[in-house]
Amino acid sequence: MRLLSKLALAMVSCISILGTQARAEVVREDSAESIINRKTPVYVWQDTAQKPRAVAIAIHGLVMHGGVYNVLANKLASEGIIVMAPDLRGFGRWQENHGKEAQLDYNKSYEDINELVRAASERYPDLPLYCIGESMGAGLAMHVAINNPKIIDGLVLSSPALKPRIYVGPVLTETPSVLVKVHKKVNLEPYIKKFASEDPRIIAESLADPLVTKKMTTWQIMQSYKYMRPNLGYAKKLPADVPILVIQGNKDRLLKSNAVVKLISKAKSKDQTVRWFNDRGHLLLETALIPPETMDAVNNWLQVHIDEASQPTMVSLTNDEEIVDSPKESLISQVN
Repeated sequence: MRLLSKLALAMVSCISILGTQARAEVVREDSAESIINRKTPVYVWQDTAQKPRAVAIAIHGLVMHGGVYNVLANKLASEGIIVMAPDLRGFGRWQENHGKEAQLDYNKSYEDINELVRAASERYPDLPLYCIGESMGAGLAMHVAINNPKIIDGLVLSSPALKPRIYVGPVLTETPSVLVKVHKKVNLEPYIKKFASEDPRIIAESLADPLVTKKMTTWQIMQSYKYMRPNLGYAKKLPADVPILVIQGNKDRLLKSNAVVKLISKAKSKDQTVRWFNDRGHLLLETALIPPETMDAVNNWLQVHIDEASQPTMVSLTNDEEIVDSPKESLISQVN
């Protein structure tokens, strides 16, 4: 009996091992420039063992790069979402290229993202497509959604940069000598330490990442300020049928607390969800240290909307055959 028990245990172990080997893990491709015609570095995460259910374009914030979404992207990919994250020009792997096309240029970065969105839509025409953006990336996500109303099926906006003056003020006031030298590099490490997060581990993570930008010129900082200024205005122009999830920490040192309220009040979307997280700072998604409640907020929202997008479209008509819109819905919740 003991021998039979050992044999049975061995068989179960072999079956378990074979089953584990058959299940493919999430694959991350770091050289996915072929998705678009440009040389833009793009990260792609996908679980090749399952049929994809959706596509998400993740747009990083100031000084960051596409790879900072690794933990979020792995989770979403395991749920059937193909995640693509480009590096904005002048950031991430662009820094390894000293050519003119690699220099900081938000207009060209915007064009890159538009091209990526369209290429992803053409490659996966039957899948819903979402844009995820944190900080400055949230503004770019809104701008892209306005330009692609028939492609973007929803937005996840994390710590949206709606008050850009607080990005540059502390950096420049602490380094007044560089104001007259627009091409002199400014050390951004004090800025990262003071404003990136309330969690010292997230700050240390960002400072240790070689692809996170640690220095920018005064001119580049001012260009960043200028590009973020219209972000709040984009909310007014968002299509009414694009669902929005906004997540925000109440200890964000970069944004004023009323910024999210203003965004929601200006947005015309009939489907708005706001999640407030107590004792959380600015970086919520661009880190390996994403708390379960934050991850669940994003993943669950996406899964619900992916399910809805997969259902046949139902249109309610009056006797005069006019489309009846459901009343505007806005869900606001707070997470302790």
